[in-house]
Amino acid sequence: MKNNKGLFFVLAITASILLLIYFQPFTTNKHQTQQPGQQQEKQKQPEQSISAPLPTALKPLPSPPSRATIKPLKPGQLSLQGNDIEPEDDAEISAWQVNKQALARVPTTFADTPYQTISFNDSLHAEISVGDTVSLPLPDGSTVEVTVTKERLEKNGDYTFEGNIEQNNHSYPVVITQGAGGTFGSIATNDNTYSITTVDGVGVIYQNPPLPPSHDDDFLIVPKINQ
Repeated sequence: MKNNKGLFFVLAITASILLLIYFQPFTTNKHQTQQPGQQQEKQKQPEQSISAPLPTALKPLPSPPSRATIKPLKPGQLSLQGNDIEPEDDAEISAWQVNKQALARVPTTFADTPYQTISFNDSLHAEISVGDTVSLPLPDGSTVEVTVTKERLEKNGDYTFEGNIEQNNHSYPVVITQGAGGTFGSIATNDNTYSITTVDGVGVIYQNPPLPPSHDDDFLIVPKINQ
């Protein structure tokens, strides 16, 4: 019995050694296959973190400045860049515009002298002031420029402005009155004088006809001084 037990013990140890030798390559291969897989997973993790970063919190937009901190632009900064546009202050101011309206009747005062129907600028009193230059179209198609020297509102509500026309180193007077009943006035230039009147609601400017050659008794003629 003792010999059988010893033989059985030797066979058991031999079998254990053989089993250990037989299963050892499988265990080694299993560890080797698991390690590359783990390395590949470790390599993939940084790539995923780079391609899909975690969303960051949005920053709030800055609040607009208060109206107290906004400064108005200067007039020079309001002009358009690259465009030669004159400001409205430098626009030409005209007391009237020429039209082609026919008169129902022509008074003998200017029947035989050049005249032209005109449309008055009703807002002239609000557009001009002393020192401004006003354009005055004449019957012959020319235009004179008058510098305003005085303006006033009459007791009856009429508006009157006075000015001068500078020609050939001389100054010639202009007086124009606008009212509800019409516009009237006189213009003197270097070579002629003109009158402005209203006929049946239509404005007219005409050249004053010259005085007759012989008019010695006319009070407008300066008497000769006897020496």
